[in-house]
Amino acid sequence: MVGVILAGGKGSRLYPLTTNINKHLLNVYFQPLIHYPLMDLMAAGFKDLVIITNPIDLESFSRLLGNGKNLGIKISYVLQKSPGGLPHAIFSAKRYLLNKSFVVILGDVFFEQNNFNIFLNKSLKNFKNKGSHIFLSKVKDGRDYGTIKIKNKKIVKMIEKPLHKKFFGSDLAMNGVYIFDDKVLNYIN
Repeated sequence: MVGVILAGGKGSRLYPLTTNINKHLLNVYFQPLIHYPLMDLMAAGFKDLVIITNPIDLESFSRLLGNGKNLGIKISYVLQKSPGGLPHAIFSAKRYLLNKSFVVILGDVFFEQNNFNIFLNKSLKNFKNKGSHIFLSKVKDGRDYGTIKIKNKKIVKMIEKPLHKKFFGSDLAMNGVYIFDDKVLNYIN
């Protein structure tokens, strides 16, 4: 299974801090933000990672993380030439993901380390390489998140940053972690 970190965003909400640096390279506490999802995936046992970024920041990520050998992992880099959302980013990395299940984590999220690793490992055991899993968190106000409507344990609708406080009465927001089986590339087209 491959771990994918999305790190191509412009960070416009963090302007002017992100004028000259990718938001994923900004320090949070004592290390660059990208280290948090990287450590989460490594703690879950991932050895094969793909970082998707934009052409401008590729050199900075490569300089910071290299090929991962010094961390005991393999890091490959994929360029996403223009922002096109999660499906576009995944499709950009298709050569690394063909016929494989994979976990996607946004490069600008971080969780309580121990609890997240336990939850991720439990989810991976239940996954069994079939379908998709989207991690959710309860929120009071979904206007800053992608929210979902669930019916019979299936997602029936998603909306990014709804205008109304609650979308279909849902208080569930996508938190930036996804598990996909090897068929997802067929659906993206």
